[in-house]
Amino acid sequence: MTSSSKSLHHEHWLDFNMFQSGYGQHFNNVYDYAVKDRSLEPKKPTIDGEPAYEDIAVKFWDYMDFSKQSSNRVATGVLNADGLIVNGTQFKEGFFTDYDVRVHAYWNFLSGAAGYTYGNNAIWQMFKKGGDIAIPCLYDWKESMDRPGAFQLQYVRKLMEDKFFKIVPNQTFIKSNSEPGKNYIAAASATDNSFFLVYLATGQPVEINMGLIGAKVKASWFNPRNGITKEIGVYDKKDLETFIPPGSGTGNDWMLVLLVI
Repeated sequence: MTSSSKSLHHEHWLDFNMFQSGYGQHFNNVYDYAVKDRSLEPKKPTIDGEPAYEDIAVKFWDYMDFSKQSSNRVATGVLNADGLIVNGTQFKEGFFTDYDVRVHAYWNFLSGAAGYTYGNNAIWQMFKKGGDIAIPCLYDWKESMDRPGAFQLQYVRKLMEDKFFKIVPNQTFIKSNSEPGKNYIAAASATDNSFFLVYLATGQPVEINMGLIGAKVKASWFNPRNGITKEIGVYDKKDLETFIPPGSGTGNDWMLVLLVI
């Protein structure tokens, strides 16, 4: 859980930085890595080269014995005859899901990262049923090709591609408190102030200072799970406006999109 910028940022041959935000917890503070790297001089892009992979256990190293080989790394009864996890209770903090993939992706991009890597536990080690095990898997690599987190990255691209080169992190128009963890609010704006983005990982209400945005704003909700946009309405310039997402709670993340018209 560190960045190349820690030791190599000023090397003349280094064109961009890369960090590993890692597997230590759900709602990892990937935004801290992106913001820190982006603030350094000389300016260099930064990429989250290894965020939490889908279907891998949180803090997997705490529940395995890496001095042993393959299936012997976990207790008897955790795996079936194919080497797949059938008793996940040994991994007491659960597994990273498509939800984690989305949260870390949007937090990264809205915090200044120039890239994000999707990974899957079975695919990185090309685990096939009955094969050797590096880190125990819920599915084999063929089944993992169809996992939801991989499909949902197309919606990240759908939202971000035409905005990517204009995005700058910007928290100034957010009135609500943004605290570390699941309720962290990632926000960004366009360099020409043509749009503003607010990502709400738990679908929490957010209060926006509309007076800092524009005279007239078209607002909509973007659903990161299916890529569907739902218009909210048009707002004239005023001081504060509270936006309440269509759903809230774990797995109910939403992107508020504000277009200046």
